[in-house]
Amino acid sequence: LTVSGGSGAVFVTGCNLHCAFCQNYQISQQGLGGELTKEKFHGICMDLQEKGAENINLVTGSHHIPKIASFLEHAKSSGLKIPVAWNSSAYESTESLELLKGLVDIWLPDFKTVNPFMSKELFQAEDYPVMAKRAIRWMMENSPMKTETVVKNGEEREKMLAGVIIRHLVRPGRLDDSVLALDWLKKHADGKACISLMSQYTPVPFKG
Repeated sequence: LTVSGGSGAVFVTGCNLHCAFCQNYQISQQGLGGELTKEKFHGICMDLQEKGAENINLVTGSHHIPKIASFLEHAKSSGLKIPVAWNSSAYESTESLELLKGLVDIWLPDFKTVNPFMSKELFQAEDYPVMAKRAIRWMMENSPMKTETVVKNGEEREKMLAGVIIRHLVRPGRLDDSVLALDWLKKHADGKACISLMSQYTPVPFKG
């Protein structure tokens, strides 16, 4: 995603899931943040772009897609040139994702579990597996991989300009679930997306 300038992360207050281990629970569940106008959002994006950010990384915006889409339209028509990354849980309808078509370049969905019992217990969303599978398929169909070669310190590196990176967090004591998730990804995402297997599970005082 980045080579030298870093990613310009913009966190959205709130979330449509209630994950029991959320590391950003102050933002996702406790209301940390402030109101933004279309103009202020554009200003934030332009400031990040001017400081050398290699993309605008929108984190957990699924519950505000219509407004974010309108904000992105304004920003892109007013000077925003770097790619936009959509960083989400994948708990989204394909109808809502259609609003972001042509506005988001890089998709960074989680694929948390294929087990509805686990998603009900840990995320308070029993239908998460069904929703996430549909959303991820839509992302892969609508955003083929596109990269550019960047030279840093004499070494060539590939940087993503468009495409999908699917993330799965391995949870302690739940390795069988990760195997099932990876099996689904092998069958449906092989050659269509990159896979990021994460191990930074961190217990937090927040309870979903």
